[in-house]
Amino acid sequence: MIGRTKTGALLLIVLFTSSCNFLPSPRKVDWKAVWKDNESSLKQFAVKVSADTTRYRNHGQYDFPSNFEYPFDEGFVVERRKNDVTLAFYTDRGLLDHYSAFIYTTDSTMRSELDEKVKMGGNDHFLEKNWYLIND
Repeated sequence: MIGRTKTGALLLIVLFTSSCNFLPSPRKVDWKAVWKDNESSLKQFAVKVSADTTRYRNHGQYDFPSNFEYPFDEGFVVERRKNDVTLAFYTDRGLLDHYSAFIYTTDSTMRSELDEKVKMGGNDHFLEKNWYLIND
């Protein structure tokens, strides 16, 4: 009787853990609609961050201001090289090396790299001059 109980308990544990997905599934988002809804505020914010070299110094991770309305609370990254700036407005920080973000850049080297990603297809998109949606 004891052997059957242990076997039954083990079977229940195996069934339970194999039927549960402990990792969240990727968000299904209409990126074109998200861009359309947030384009103006992201552009204005990008101009503000690009110009403010005191608060948004060299390279760093920042949280959005509390009054900034953006449907994703993932923060953003600022990277500066000489007179160029790259901003990544995260939509999904992902796990390990994965992320999704609207990227604004004035850096010609970065734009070339992003253009290559877009040419390879997949879920990477050129939105307009200096703006990309990258799902890396």
